[in-house]
Amino acid sequence: MADSQGIRPIHAAALEGMDNVLSDLLHAGSEVNALTRHGTTALSVAAARGHTKVDYSLSLRLLLDFLFTVCV
Repeated sequence: MADSQGIRPIHAAALEGMDNVLSDLLHAGSEVNALTRHGTTALSVAAARGHTKVDYSLSLRLLLDFLFTVCV
């Protein structure tokens, strides 16, 4: 579910550096590559705000998704 700007809970968690909430969202199946209306991803939000732990979690999820796609 997104607001009028396309911001989803995963973007909000990344913006605030809420790594525990982000982890729960990812486990619940949140789309890691979800884009806002401005083309912003949760990873780019976390990186811009300097939230390295969130940045790491999102990067790891993207890598695992990629490896799963390639290996299956």
